[in-house]
Amino acid sequence: MRIFPHFGHWRSGKVRQPLLPHKDPGLELVYLANGEVSWDYDGAEVMVPAGHLSFSWPWEIHGANDIRLPSVELYWLLIPLWGRLSPNSRSMKLMPELGLSIEEASAVTTWLKGHESHVLKTNSEFRKCFPLLIKALQLNDGNYDLRARGLFFLSMAELLKSTQVSRKNDGESAKLARVQTYWEETVIQKLDAHLPLEEMASSCDMGRTCFTELTKKLFGGSPVRVLTRKRTDLAKHLLAESDASITEIAFQCGFNSSQHFATVFKAYTEMTPSDYRRQLD
Repeated sequence: MRIFPHFGHWRSGKVRQPLLPHKDPGLELVYLANGEVSWDYDGAEVMVPAGHLSFSWPWEIHGANDIRLPSVELYWLLIPLWGRLSPNSRSMKLMPELGLSIEEASAVTTWLKGHESHVLKTNSEFRKCFPLLIKALQLNDGNYDLRARGLFFLSMAELLKSTQVSRKNDGESAKLARVQTYWEETVIQKLDAHLPLEEMASSCDMGRTCFTELTKKLFGGSPVRVLTRKRTDLAKHLLAESDASITEIAFQCGFNSSQHFATVFKAYTEMTPSDYRRQLD
């Protein structure tokens, strides 16, 4: 018996694939196994690092925030819903055919609807079983057999469990908030400056190791990688919106030379700065 309308595994490799804005007829779960991506949810940008799950409802338009996706690996599952499909619906829950009790089916949708963000950090067990669920469906032509049911139940249980555990860790949550604020409010104003790891960690009143670990949890990459990505994003904006030269933009974004800037920019966008500006015309 087929239950899920759509599911799949996608590895983009070095090819950048388009993902246009769209809606789905159910609850879509997208688990990012590798890489990082920027989604657009009804006009709001949402960054998703590796090891995190994003979700969308039938009434939400969503897609890639940029024109094309970078190299990523993801697994997705479209879960059918039952009841009135609207943001304020109290009857909406997972389809009874999935095998969950009424209470369990309602708990999942109620909890997700109450979540402020479209992005959830997953635990190690979810990261193991969700890809196995997708592979089981692919190998059996989408049939919701005993193995698929077991993996689906486990995925839902671990998703709820991972969030409950993270909520209990208030101390880490406070540190995470401090690091996130630093990246979003302070670093963005200093992208033209030299920012050694020690200085960034000290600005958050923590050691290098702690700062690095929390940055990875928030953004899916090391501080150096996140800083480079933010500088590249700023460079893309300046290339599109200003008449500054390539060299001027390189220094405004914190690169020590135009050659270094060109090398890094091409690694992230697969285009040189000149080619990127040219294709905007």
